[in-house]
Amino acid sequence: MLSPVPSSTQTHRFRLPLEHSHTGYSGSQDCAYRLHSGMPAPYSNDFRQKVIDAHTDQEGGYRTLAKRFRVSRDFVRELVQLHTATGSVTPHPRQHGPRPKLDANQLQAFARLVQQHNDATLNELAQLVQQQLHLEMGKSSVDRALKRLGITRKKNVARS
Repeated sequence: MLSPVPSSTQTHRFRLPLEHSHTGYSGSQDCAYRLHSGMPAPYSNDFRQKVIDAHTDQEGGYRTLAKRFRVSRDFVRELVQLHTATGSVTPHPRQHGPRPKLDANQLQAFARLVQQHNDATLNELAQLVQQQLHLEMGKSSVDRALKRLGITRKKNVARS
């Protein structure tokens, strides 16, 4: 059912029949599937607007539109809620984990602390940060802060 379409990029391209496309139009549609890891990319704003237009024109309920556009019912519901609340179909920006424990000033103070105690272990650095900077940090947070500073650590054979 899938027929390859030649492509010179790092994207695999397939010509998909209508029942697998996200356009709602007749015929076939070129769809590109990117080779990546992690979460898939959000649907395009153009596609999202088509779903909203169909909902606004009362062409069906969430379930009907989900079947028509080959998406989940929850996607349609959440898209309508987003459009109602913001007036836009643009997806929310992706979250990239928690914020770092140290801001720029605290990171500079941490760098000075590491220079003064350059043979300290991660646990010892965490204790020094708590005593001198009055911040709670575990050894993993200390390790990430060292990586942000570009400081590599060498194992001290005398301490092992």
